[in-house]
Amino acid sequence: MPLDRFINSLPGFKYLSKPEWHGEPGYLHYKANYQLLVDSRADFNRMAYVHANSGVYNMTPADHSGQDESARVMVSIQHGNWVLEPLGK
Repeated sequence: MPLDRFINSLPGFKYLSKPEWHGEPGYLHYKANYQLLVDSRADFNRMAYVHANSGVYNMTPADHSGQDESARVMVSIQHGNWVLEPLGK
C-alpha cells in the first residue's frame, strides 16, 4: 500500500483539538508478571514476522533501531487529520 494511501486510511483524531479531552497522569497497575512483558519486548525472533512490512532491519552496535530510511516517516496531526511530513535531512 502506498504511504499516502496508508496515512489517509488512519482514523482521525478530531478530539485532540477539544479541551474537554485531556490526558491524566498516572500508572496502570496490572496483576501480572512484568518479566513476561519485558521478555516479549526483547524477543527479536518474532520481529521479522510482527514487523514484516516495517522496513529493512539490520541492527548493529552503532544503529540500535536497525531500520533503513524506508521505515522512517514523520507524521503530524493537523485539524484532527494525519499529515505526512517531509523528513529533514
